[in-house]
Amino acid sequence: MSDPPADPPTALGPAASFLVVLIALLALGGWAVDHAALAAAFPPIADMTFNTALAFLLLATALLLPAGRAEGEARRRLRMLLAAAVALFAALSLIEDLFSVDLAIDNLLFHTPPLETSSPHPGRMSPLTATAFLLSAGALLLLARRGDPAVPAVVVHAMILTVGLTGLVGFAMHLLIREVPPSQRHLFSISEMTALAFLLLAA
Repeated sequence: MSDPPADPPTALGPAASFLVVLIALLALGGWAVDHAALAAAFPPIADMTFNTALAFLLLATALLLPAGRAEGEARRRLRMLLAAAVALFAALSLIEDLFSVDLAIDNLLFHTPPLETSSPHPGRMSPLTATAFLLSAGALLLLARRGDPAVPAVVVHAMILTVGLTGLVGFAMHLLIREVPPSQRHLFSISEMTALAFLLLAA
């Protein structure tokens, strides 16, 4: 029997995931304590919605859990649970946009004042952000099935690469956003810290 495939190699590994945790905690702390103060001190981090920051925290935490032969069944299941939670949240957010419904998840814990965002749906992550979270969580779930011949490593690598490209697109949109019709900006809007976090997750 062949050995299970290892996780895709990363350039930054745990350090990148740890940075994502720090970014997410700063954003979540701002929402919990004083979002207006955070917006004044660190506008790029304050631009991250609460749901986006929470999803990053869950994903980065899952990545920081030890992986490999010695990881243990409990930790593997925890990684899958965290990834599944992110995938579910991202899928629900996409459903809201695709079917123009409000599932009451955009401001579940904290209300986003309309004046603090240009989005027609304050508190909601953009469809592009939700898609990147689906790919990130999907890659983690597939990695948990290591050894399954139905899951080629190239599929996981392609998903991770797409997440990284989403980060690059996010930075590009800050330069091109004025060229996008206002009614469509929410579809492609990604804050600078969100774009950076996706690049770190894909590193």
